[in-house]
Amino acid sequence: MLDDNLKAQLKAYLERLQRPVELVATLDDSAASKELRELLEDIRAQSDKITVVEKNDLDVRKPSFLITNPGVDSGVRFAGVPLGHEFTSLVLALLHVGGHPSKEAAELLEQIKGLDGDFHFETYYSLSCHNCPDVVQALNLMSALNPRITHTAIDGGVFQSEIEAREIMGVPTVFLNGERFAQGRMELAEIVGKIDKGAAAKDAAKLNAKEAFDVLIVGGGPAGAAAAVYAARKGIRIEGASIYCTLSPCMNCFKVLLSAGIKKVFFEHIYDFNNQGGDKFLWDFYKQYEDLATVRQMSISPKTLETALRFISDTTSQRRHEDY
Repeated sequence: MLDDNLKAQLKAYLERLQRPVELVATLDDSAASKELRELLEDIRAQSDKITVVEKNDLDVRKPSFLITNPGVDSGVRFAGVPLGHEFTSLVLALLHVGGHPSKEAAELLEQIKGLDGDFHFETYYSLSCHNCPDVVQALNLMSALNPRITHTAIDGGVFQSEIEAREIMGVPTVFLNGERFAQGRMELAEIVGKIDKGAAAKDAAKLNAKEAFDVLIVGGGPAGAAAAVYAARKGIRIEGASIYCTLSPCMNCFKVLLSAGIKKVFFEHIYDFNNQGGDKFLWDFYKQYEDLATVRQMSISPKTLETALRFISDTTSQRRHEDY
């Protein structure tokens, strides 16, 4: 299933496992089950901390497998054969369940561990989807940290009947406790914020504890970038400030914002691209500067928008419309 080069890389990663990992496979006689069995055996051969067992009488999707620890019945589940873009998601799930620490902020990880409630997530993905791994990896991490959170990553190509029954028009599409939860790219913090009922109060408390900024810039295009540069040049304190905009800033504007001292960029929609794959190109560009600034996509409810517009009498952009 895996070539020698990929096996060597996987073996190196699995040396980071700190505790035993058990892969519980539930298979049938399909070709996909045969592929999955071969994949799991290849994984098992790369580390003596990994064991594989088959439990084909479980009432779960077939083929699928659970990544867990011996004696534990919760963990991360993949339904299908997670290769392509999702192979990285598989490797990270193995590491996180095996005790290797995540690079996410410690405060966010503690927030996940403290979530109160039972959350069963299902994510439909395709092996060629560029935006799916971020969502799958975020939810996998959450289920590895909190036993009251479960996540099943489902290959829509293998479970096509579910795609049709649930009328899924694009991936990634996420369901929470059987109800449609979200579609499209999402970051870990955004997912946590949507299900943590106390998140708004916590964020308000952190914001109130900060020293007041001298200026608020809403907009990240040329006008927003120019405002940030002008404010910095005039000695107005914006170092470490955040910017909120409808569309994500282009590459040139983003560099200008960084030079002005902006540390966090929040946007609702990715910058317009006529060519397919342009959004991934821009995300990859942002990641080059992740040590200098945080970039997050967010969702704005109609009520929040209505409230915000009460305080913004004159807008410089009319690009937010019903087509987005």
